[in-house]
Amino acid sequence: MPVLAAGDEIGLAGRAQRVVALDGTSVRLVDVAGAVTVMLTGHLLADPSFELLTGHGRPLPAAGLSDLLPGEVRARAQWWERHIVEVLTGLPPDTPAGSVPHPDDDLARRWLRQRELAKHAALTAAGTRSG
Repeated sequence: MPVLAAGDEIGLAGRAQRVVALDGTSVRLVDVAGAVTVMLTGHLLADPSFELLTGHGRPLPAAGLSDLLPGEVRARAQWWERHIVEVLTGLPPDTPAGSVPHPDDDLARRWLRQRELAKHAALTAAGTRSG
């Protein structure tokens, strides 16, 4: 059974929604148009149309695989990984406990696509090329 947290993106009855709050046995959802729905968590998880689109867990690094890469390639891959983890989780890896995400990276306020676009804009503004 999936574990939900604020910021998770779900599918329900064919509509994408974001979990904005969990309160005891209820969950508050908002769709892309801003419509808010509150329902019992048990009903949500039991709904056959429910799917977890993006969760809140941090990606696990592939231990030791990057050691096989040439130095420049490894450094570039680690640089990209840091940005990708920030888009997916709201915070870069190794962020101190209690850190608050930048508003563009806040899972509770931004959809994954919005976070991707914000990261792209920031990297482009900094002169970073995708290649």
